[in-house]
Order: sequence, then structure tokens, then C-alpha cells
Amino acid sequence: MDTSTAVEASSPTFSSSSSCSLDDETYDVFLSFRSEDTRKTFTDHLYWRLKHARVDVFIDENELRGGEIIPDELNQIIQRSRISVIIFSRRYADSLWCLEELEKIMECRRTLGQIVLPIFYDVDPSDVREQTGSFAEAFQTHEQRFQGVKDKEEKIHSWRESLTEAAGLDGPVLSKIDGYEGVFIRKIIDEINRKLKSTCLGIATKQVGIESSKQEISNYVQVQVGIDSRLQDISTHFDAGGSNNVCIIGIWGMGGMGKTMVAEAIFNKFHPSFDAKSFIQNMRERKLVDLQEQLLFDIFKPTKVEGSSMDDRMYEIKKRLPTRKILVILDDICHADQLKALAIERDSFGPGSRIVITTRNKHLLEMLEVDKICCLKTMNEVEALELLSLHAFKSRSPSQGYLELSREVVGYCGGLPLALKVLGCSLYNRSTTEWRNALDKWKRLPPKEIHEKLKLSYDELPDNYLKDAFLDISCFFIGMDMNYVMQILDRHCFSPVKGLRVLLEQSLLTVGEDNKLVMHDLVRDMGREIVRAQSPNIPGNRSRLWHHEDVKDVLRNKSGTNEIEGLTLDLKDSNEPRFSTKAFRTMRRLRLLKLNYVQLTGSYKHFSNELRWFCWHGFPLKVMPKDFYQENLVAIDLSYSKLIRFWEDSHVFLEKLKSLDLSHSECLKKLPDFSILPDLEELILRGCKSLSWEHCSTMRRLDKLKLLDLGYCNLTDKVVLEYLRRLRSLKILRLDGNGFNWLHFLRDLSELEELTLNDCKNLRRITELPKNLKFLKANYCTALESIEFSGDIPNMRELDLKDCRNLDYIPELEVSSRFTETIHMEGCTNLNAQLKKNMLEGWAASGGGGLFFSGNDIPYWFTTVVNEDEIVYIDVPNCGIGALTVCIIYSSDDSESSGRLSLTVANRTQRTAFSIFPMTVSGVTPHEDYLWLGRIPNNVLNLKGGDKVHARAEFLREVGKKHLKLKKTGLCLEREFMREDYKIDWESKPYTYPATDDDAWPSKHWHNLIRKTRRLYPRES
Repeated sequence: MDTSTAVEASSPTFSSSSSCSLDDETYDVFLSFRSEDTRKTFTDHLYWRLKHARVDVFIDENELRGGEIIPDELNQIIQRSRISVIIFSRRYADSLWCLEELEKIMECRRTLGQIVLPIFYDVDPSDVREQTGSFAEAFQTHEQRFQGVKDKEEKIHSWRESLTEAAGLDGPVLSKIDGYEGVFIRKIIDEINRKLKSTCLGIATKQVGIESSKQEISNYVQVQVGIDSRLQDISTHFDAGGSNNVCIIGIWGMGGMGKTMVAEAIFNKFHPSFDAKSFIQNMRERKLVDLQEQLLFDIFKPTKVEGSSMDDRMYEIKKRLPTRKILVILDDICHADQLKALAIERDSFGPGSRIVITTRNKHLLEMLEVDKICCLKTMNEVEALELLSLHAFKSRSPSQGYLELSREVVGYCGGLPLALKVLGCSLYNRSTTEWRNALDKWKRLPPKEIHEKLKLSYDELPDNYLKDAFLDISCFFIGMDMNYVMQILDRHCFSPVKGLRVLLEQSLLTVGEDNKLVMHDLVRDMGREIVRAQSPNIPGNRSRLWHHEDVKDVLRNKSGTNEIEGLTLDLKDSNEPRFSTKAFRTMRRLRLLKLNYVQLTGSYKHFSNELRWFCWHGFPLKVMPKDFYQENLVAIDLSYSKLIRFWEDSHVFLEKLKSLDLSHSECLKKLPDFSILPDLEELILRGCKSLSWEHCSTMRRLDKLKLLDLGYCNLTDKVVLEYLRRLRSLKILRLDGNGFNWLHFLRDLSELEELTLNDCKNLRRITELPKNLKFLKANYCTALESIEFSGDIPNMRELDLKDCRNLDYIPELEVSSRFTETIHMEGCTNLNAQLKKNMLEGWAASGGGGLFFSGNDIPYWFTTVVNEDEIVYIDVPNCGIGALTVCIIYSSDDSESSGRLSLTVANRTQRTAFSIFPMTVSGVTPHEDYLWLGRIPNNVLNLKGGDKVHARAEFLREVGKKHLKLKKTGLCLEREFMREDYKIDWESKPYTYPATDDDAWPSKHWHNLIRKTRRLYPRES
């Protein structure tokens, strides 16, 4: 669309009213027209009639368009529209903008299969096709204007070809119905509706270059990067043609994860199986009444719907929808009122109906008690690199010289599809220098489009306490233990347990391995940008300071204010001069302080009395000063300090202190009087080798202590027996690297769940271990001969006994270990052979663990064994399949080797493929062979009788790590599977394997893989 040929802009500004967020926004119809001819007349009437008919139509609101350079945003909108409607008027060809728009539309028709509908408003199709009449006059003007300019002359030729091609398509002609515009518009709308019904939703068409083959482009339109595998995950629960039960599926994930794109793919794949369908988009931005009207209109288009109020429409939904089998997609639900207004209940829909809900809020799905919550994962590196390349290079891989930069951008994006698309578009046709500059800028200031999209989840947090908690975590606590952080954030107005749960439900936070808080880098940057925006130019006026230059500036200039609630500065390996404690005098609201390896001068009385977290690795003083009295402290972390004794004044009473970490303070000799720490729950003294244990009788008063770490503290048998047995609230006890010989009397610690004894070289006996113990880690205890439990060990989840070379037999292990998820006994070369055999046969657990032994033989019942990474071909028998058991033999030439096992299972019959990652190995002894046995439940594989499958195991290579060698692989099936609480990493993959004729299918059928003899699951006769 253009208003005049007189204006020719080199880089026109794209108007905000018609801009695209670049987040997979799609339109049913794109209108191309000349504003001066029809904007206020025919085009305006057509636009509003289409809107009234629930057609999602794009119209460029900018009436001042000029020139012939179409902005990228508008090009993308054209590409993502299902139908382009071209309104040919008398002076259409006068506009260079319209001609460029037309050329782009026809390109999308040729390369992407887009539907194009020409409308001949007040012109004859032959004038457009042959460029006669007013079109001849327009081209005469263009040819005179650009005479002698070679590239413009080529452009004119291209415009002519596009007009000829467009006018050759069937389209309504106003003159054929005697000029009645109302009838004409009705005919156009009927034609558009007909075409829309015959097409699927336009799911974010890729920017594939014209040079790509039509087959490649077709593949990308139908199977987009990362969509196929995610759709496969959800399809296993969707089962549109199966059960007649009403099924509700939730798709949950953070903003920008591609939830809408996956929902559209589901709609496209399954909607033909339903009597009626409705896809309601952008629900966050729409009124409840609009949502109700669309649902009713989509399902009952030919029928009048009674009722005017919200309650009336809700009654209509409940009354009329149960009679039909329908598919409803609700995109971006953000509050419960939307579900209530649309009567989203199982009783509101007919048998076999499917409702798919996308949301950032997991709690909404839990309230609705959906049948399945599918959590979208970030893209892996391969998918992310391909998606970035499609937008930045218009090809499937980076251009020459851009590979490393592309990997850096992929790393910055963290697998978030929104970021990959936005940044890829902004980097298109840019030099490597511009790429580098842009990446450096983004690391300082996140791109606005990404920031605003992610910030929606923050804005929807229900109160300011939650928002403060999110900002605290994003600035200070990522990667820390969740329980530790909850202690610090716990205040009388805020429950950290409930608060962190909300952050998890809103996809702003996750909990990773070892209970550590994990936040996507771009979500972290979003939180930090919110803080920076509080005072962009004056750091001292912000609520939190984390950037070292900002912090040094504030401390150097003593420019802090009462606004500052948290501050962190790490000067390890820095020669920065000392700062004065007076810089903290004006920070009266300071709650969180982390000063690693910082040197201060002056009185400590200047610190705020509101401090709750005081972390200072490398604390430089030999004793805590008297004037540092902090009654509100909850956590103190003075690791690697120069302390000799903890507090100069032993009468300081820290009644709120929950955690005290003095680890690796090698000069520390005297412990505090523990009677001044009545609520202490965590005490970490690891590596405090100079401690004197003669005056630590007050330790027995720590009746709330849950975690005690005394690793590498030169403990003796006497100390262990005298004090530890009295700490009956302990849940975690770490005693690594100490010199005691015998560990006993721990049965009194009835709450103990985790015991760590790694590297206790003198330890010979462990006796009377408590029944509640879940984790026992006693690796490299080379003198260890026996372990005795207080009866069975039904709760044991992980048992680590690597390189306990004198260990022979553990009586309780033979029976109780069958439910233990992970057992490491590599290097236990003296282990009783019968015990090992019984454990291998009897183990029944699952998940990301398994059994690890020394050895080079696959057990005898694995009748199908292949060498190295050979492929196993499988025919699944017609019997109940509970799980797939895998056994491998591996080794390495280097002790630094590590690797993640990947098992790829491709099901030719179901045309599905999975990559399963059942375990990770590290720290192996060179040139020794090891055995691992693990189990993969059929809930993941979904194997059925008659399926033809092939599988292959391999160790994935890790950058900078020596590669592990896979020597043998054995597979067998289990008829039963006794565990349901398994956890195992896996992901779906696009099925790309060629079809195989039955005659060519290898003869190694899996009938032979069923165990011939099995003590737990005997083979049926």
C-alpha cells in the first residue's frame, strides 16, 4: 500500500499500529491496496466486514507509505499470512510501494504455496495482465523516471511479470455484478471463507530463500524446526481418533518458547477429525465477552446464538457444545476467569472432544486438573542453530565465516525460539563486525522485543513480595541451593515456599540438579533490566547492584542511597584498592550483601541492621569485630576466610541465624559458642583443618541442625562418637576425607537421609546405619571391608562405593537393592560374584541411574549383543511390554574421560524416534572395563506388538573431554515394570529414516530378546 509516488524513502519507519512482534503472529488475510484509491471506501468496508466475520485480517494503518523499500516486519507479515488479497484499482500501478508489495506476495505464492486472491475493483483484468489502460500510463512514467538505470529497468520488468501472473489468477470482478459493492464484498468474503476452510493455520512460515528447492520449502512449511519433535511428544497423549473421553491437554512454558506455534501445529494435524473447531489466539489481550463470542461463532457459524450477557453466553456454551465432538485451542490463558467464561469443563464438551490450553501459568492447569501437562523444552543446539540460520541467512546453516559467531548467538539465546527469530532477523545481511557489536550490546542491554515478551510473566505476579523475590534471585541467587535461598527470603510478610512455587509455576524459575535454582539467562537479564531501568544513569538509586563497575562506582564515591536493598561485588584476582565502610552508611535498607575478596577499612557499625544475608568469601579479618552486631542475620557465609576465631564477643546472640558457612577457613581454631545460635540449621566447616575439638561441647545444643559438613576436618573416632550421635535432627551428614577407622552408633540419627564418607582412607567398618538413609556415598574408601545396616534399606535411592577394593559382601544389599535407583560399585574388585549376579538379575528400579560394576561381559540373558555402536534391528513381539533393559560395556584410555550415554530408538512402524539419555559417566580408571545396566520404561518408548524398530547406543562427545569407548551393547525386554516414579531424560526427534521393505528388514528379530530365565519375572509358558 502507498499514497504517492512522490515520496521515496530509503528506510521507511514501520508504524507501531501495524507492527509485528515477530513472535509467530499469523494472519488469515493480508490486504494489499493503494490508499488514495480505496482506503476510505471499498477497502475500509471490506476490512470491517472481514473482522465481523471473525477473519484475522492485517491492514497497514500507515497512510504515509512511500518509496519502494518494504520493511522486514511487513515482509514477514506477508509471509505469515494464509491468504493475500490484492485490490487492483485504476492507479494501483502508480505506487512503487504497491508494486514491491505485489512482487513479495507473488514470491510467497511461488515459494511457499501461499493463496493469492486478486480483486478487480474498477479495472478490467486484461488491463492488469497486459499493462494497458491506466496501467500502461503508470509504467510509461516509471520507465521515463528510471531510464538508463539498469537495476531499475530490471525491476520494472519484474513488476510487469508479477502483474501478469497475478491477473492470470481467478478473482472477483466488480463490473460483472453491475457495480453493486455490497454484493461484491459478500461474494469476496464467501470466497475467502471457502479458501480458509481448505487450508490450515499458517504456522510461522520460515524465511527460506528463493534459491531453496520447492521440496525443501515445502518440508519447512509442514515440519518446522523443532516443531515435529514437540508435536510428537504431545500427540502421544492427544489420541484424537481413540478414546471418547473428553481430554484436556496443557502446554506450559515460559514466554517465547513457541507454545502458540506448537498449538497451531496440533490444530493443523488434528482438526479434520472433529465436527467443529475453534482456535482462540491472544487471549491475554482480549475481553471475556470477545472470547465467548468467538467460541460460539466458530462452532455455530450458520446458527444464531441467543443471549447478550456473559452468563447467557456461558449458558449457551454449556447447553449446545456437549452435543458435538470439537477441538478447541485456547492460546495464552493467563487467569482463571477466562476458563470460567468459556465453561472449560469436561461436561461442557461432547464425547471425543479435545481441549488444548497454552499458558505460562502451570497453576491454572493444575486447578483445571488437565489430563496432561506438556512442558515445552528449549531447543537443542542443532535446532537452535538451524532456526537462527533460517532467519539470519535464509538457509539451514550459517554462511561461511559466521559459524562461531552463530554459536555464540545461539548460546546467548539459550534455546529460546523467540530470541533466535528476533535476533536472527536483526542480524540478516550484517557483517561479522556488526554481529560482534550487536552481541556485545545485547549482553549489556537485552533486545526490547524479547524483554517485553518475557516481562509479561513478571507483570502478572500477584504481589510486590513475589516481584521482589524474583528480582533478588535474578540478581543474586541463581545456582544456589533452594532451601538456603528460602531461609534468606523468609520474612513475616512473605512465605518463600509459596512464593518460589508461584515463580516455578510461572516458568520464571526452575529447580535443577542438587536442588539448585536455575533461571534462563534471558529471564535473568529481564529481571536485571527491570532493576536497571529504575535509575538508568544513577546506580546508587537502584534497588539492587550486581554489575562490578556500578558497585565500585557507588562504593568509591559513597553514592549509595536508601533505595539499595542488595549489593554484590567479587574482586577475586583483582588489585582493586580498599573501600571505606562509610560507603554503606547511607544504605539503611540493605538486606543482601556479598563482598567476595573485598578489602574494607573503617568501623563495621556502618552496615545496615536490616542485613539478612552476609556473604564474604576471603573475609580478611582474624576475628569478627565487636561493632558488627547483626541481630537479623539469617545466613553467614565466610568461606576461605582468615578467621582464627569466629566472634570476639561470645555474648552476641544470633537467634535468627539459620546457616553458618566457615568452610576452608584453614586458620580457624576456635568454634563459636553454639548456645548463641539456637536456631542454626546448617553448619559447614569443610576444610577447617586447624580446628580444636576440645571445647565444642555446646555442639550438642544444636537440636535443630539439619546439615553438618565436617569434611576434611581431621576428625578422630572419639569426636565422631562423642558429638555426632546427639544431633538427632540431622538429615545430611558429610564426613569426607577424615581419618577415623570405625563409624558406628549412627542408628540414633533416625532422621538422617544422606551420609557422605568419600575418601576416608582409614575407614574399615560402617555399622548400624539408620533405616531412613537414602544416599550413602563412600567412594574411594580403599580400606573399607564391611557395611551393616539396621535391617533392610527400603528407602535407599543411591549407593556409591567406587573403588572400595576390599569390600566383599553387604548382606542387606542382595534383596533391598532391587529398588535402589543408582548403585556405583566400579572398582570393587573383591566383590562377591554371587552377590553381583543376584543384583544384576534382581534390580528392578529405573530412571537416570542404573547399576555400575567392573567387568567386561554382558549377562547371559541378553541374547542380542552387538559390538561398539552397531545398530540393533528389532521386531516387537505381541505381548505386554513393560520396559527395555540396556546393558553396555565401556572403557577409556584417560581418567579425565566423561560422557553421556545416548540411546536412539527409531520406530519404523509408528514413524517415531527418540533419543534417551539414561546415564552419565565420569572419573573412570584408564584401561579398565566397566558394565552399566539400566532400564527404560515403555511409557517413554510406547512400543507395541508388531512394531519394527532399530536402536543404537553411543556416548556423546563433550567439548574438551576425552571420549569414552563403547565396546558392547545388549538389549532385552521386560514384560513387567514395577516402578512408576522414574525420572529419565529423553526427547523426541523428527523421524527421518527411510522406509524399508519387509523383505529387506534384517532377520535379528526381537523375539529372541525376551529373557529365557528371570527370577523376578519368569517367562510365561
